[in-house]
Amino acid sequence: MFEIKNIDEYEILTLDAVEDYNRKDYNKALKKFLSLEKANPNNIKIHEVLAFTYIHLNKLDKAKEQYKICKELFIKQHPHIKFAERSFEDLVGEAGEKQKAEREYNKIMRARKSEKILASFDIPSKLAILYMSEGKYDKAEKILKDFRKKVFAAMENEKKKEEKVA
Repeated sequence: MFEIKNIDEYEILTLDAVEDYNRKDYNKALKKFLSLEKANPNNIKIHEVLAFTYIHLNKLDKAKEQYKICKELFIKQHPHIKFAERSFEDLVGEAGEKQKAEREYNKIMRARKSEKILASFDIPSKLAILYMSEGKYDKAEKILKDFRKKVFAAMENEKKKEEKVA
């Protein structure tokens, strides 16, 4: 956790956290967003971003908790505005559309070129999150295990190619 002493530090840490998030370094971003939450627990946006960060880290219980806090704060701070009701599944859906992710995942699993497989870690993760949001944990686990096997096979093929060249 980062200790925030003043508004300037808060603003700098916010920019750093957003930058980490955009680079998909969700673990680093999470630590910074948690410090921002501690410094300002009534910041709706921090709770919303924490929900998305937890989704990306496959921590759906924590994501649900942050979404609930976000919703409660919004209703409390803006009683005159109707909160746009979304289910938690809708929120997870924003992390990626299932059909598109399934098509991309299937392309990856059919791919023969190692570079395409090794550059595709986000798609299986996103698809697994979408299945978990539907309670299909076995399917999510299978996707991740099958992709892992494919990655190891691709890495082994790359190693063999390098040995032939040397």
